[in-house]
Amino acid sequence: MLRVKSRFRLIFLILACCGILLLAMNAFARERVSWAQLPYYLESQGVILKDLPLCDCPEGLNQNSPSHHVVQIIGNTRYEWKEYEFINDVGKTQIAVQMLRPEKRWLSAAEARVLLSASTGMPVKKSRVREGALETTPIPEEPLEGLMRGRSGSRTATKIDDFRAKVALSAMTDLPFLSTVFLEMTFKGDSFRGSGFLIAPNCVLTAGHNVYEADLSGLGNGYWADDVTVVPGLYEAANGVDLVKPYGQQTIVDDLNTNTVFKNDTNDLSEYDYGAIILDRPFPGIDTFMPLEFDNLPDTVITVGYPGHPYGMEDSYDMWFSFARVLGTRGEHNRIINFAGYVSSGNSGGPIAYYNDAVKGYRLIGVVTWEDAQYDSGVRFTSSNHDIIMSWLQEGSPDYDYEHDYYVPYYLSGSGVWTGLALANHNSGENHILVQYFTAQGRTAGGSSLTLAANAQKAFPCTPDGSDSTGWIKVSATLPVYGLALVGDSSPSTMFDMDLQGSLHKKFIFPHLAADGKDWKSKAMLCNPGENIARVTFTYYSEDGATAVEKSVEVAKHGNADVDLKALFVQNLNNGHILVQSTQPLAAFLLYDSSVYGHNNWKAGLSATPLD
Repeated sequence: MLRVKSRFRLIFLILACCGILLLAMNAFARERVSWAQLPYYLESQGVILKDLPLCDCPEGLNQNSPSHHVVQIIGNTRYEWKEYEFINDVGKTQIAVQMLRPEKRWLSAAEARVLLSASTGMPVKKSRVREGALETTPIPEEPLEGLMRGRSGSRTATKIDDFRAKVALSAMTDLPFLSTVFLEMTFKGDSFRGSGFLIAPNCVLTAGHNVYEADLSGLGNGYWADDVTVVPGLYEAANGVDLVKPYGQQTIVDDLNTNTVFKNDTNDLSEYDYGAIILDRPFPGIDTFMPLEFDNLPDTVITVGYPGHPYGMEDSYDMWFSFARVLGTRGEHNRIINFAGYVSSGNSGGPIAYYNDAVKGYRLIGVVTWEDAQYDSGVRFTSSNHDIIMSWLQEGSPDYDYEHDYYVPYYLSGSGVWTGLALANHNSGENHILVQYFTAQGRTAGGSSLTLAANAQKAFPCTPDGSDSTGWIKVSATLPVYGLALVGDSSPSTMFDMDLQGSLHKKFIFPHLAADGKDWKSKAMLCNPGENIARVTFTYYSEDGATAVEKSVEVAKHGNADVDLKALFVQNLNNGHILVQSTQPLAAFLLYDSSVYGHNNWKAGLSATPLD
């Protein structure tokens, strides 16, 4: 085993207690790029199609002997295909591609070029890691406890030298590093670290012993991890003091998976030492994942993960990789791959990948599980474990097209205040719904998903991450959904409601104002789901129409603003109306609030009236 005892638990407890959640985000919905849309999407993103040795399916091709069998989530759409490599009449290698998903048919050379270029070259916005307010946590002063736990051997002088390299920040948004995750597991109160990798929006593949402690005594006393915390792309900040979690983190308690043999076999468990973690929600900004290849045995591989003590370091929270020569396979199904590389405690569960020269990109072929004095090992992906891995991938990547988007411009969450959603599915079929929260600064603050049966309804409290926070809500659904948000305050006891807004606009009217500095306050709530900062101009017209005054504010991309109109205009605004004009499409709402002055406990509001 290659998991290592960890004090990382202290970090997460501090983080939860302080209510700090600053996630760098670039995308805020699980948008799907369909097969029909894929070539146009690549063109729109400036992706140059690769020059690959592709051809239409030739006559006489032996379709029972594919050279490669690949599964991958590309643009949040699941693909599966087979590649057939052969030598043509002039002695050159050619590749024909049969697509199995999302539709089964032979691809032309032009179509195959689109698929394989997208497989290894989908655009990844580098700004996800470098820009925005990243979540940081102090590195613990004390070193990790212990080096090993479990069955693995220890390093000796006969092993090759440690030649691992730290993954550079500039490479953290490239595959295979983009999808590699840091894991922190708790077993009966003890914390350990390990590695894993995302294979779908809601699915992490890892070693079985990172999620389940098998019982080698044969008494059936194995047990699951109490919980597992998942952190994609973790790295140490340049100051050497902070840890950066560019996509945030999730802690999973219940949805841990392995296979029956690993749980029950008391002998050699290494061939079955693989498992999966099903996440509550996708991580923002990651929509394309490493291709998985089955039944392949390359000459060399690369391993990636989070070892605790590379080069004998006292403690490391950076991602490391190394290349290794493949020595062969073993096990009943030849699923154990041996390689002469260098992995150590903390690497367990990380990806084993290889570089495919023909398609010019990396592919996953297994998961790291074991270190030994003579060689390292992992579990290969083969036809014998294909089905169970695909079941986990499918569970972690439901093929939902969220075609309907709705917006709540404001939420309030914290001590004594709350926000709730009430959603109704007035349709004849199931409605799959994704709820996402965003802070005023434009960072993700968690979310949840639910399925409403035909004509069903559900009301529930909103639970954005962070103990005290404000922001806005996006509701995405596969069918039209109807609903409202309720915002409440326990001191004084007040409540107001907002309808879901199904469209965004650049021009609105607030038809009435009450902002006298004595009894009423008028507050404009605006959310900007777009990719650019919105400059918003408020033009106040007096009751008699004789006065027009302009003031402007900015709303962060993916953020919102809570604007006190009296404070903005530095004057009382009794009666009259306001024209709102924005450089970016917004959702808007106006709140009348008398509770701030203590004379009355009234709150009321209205959605802005769009003019464009």
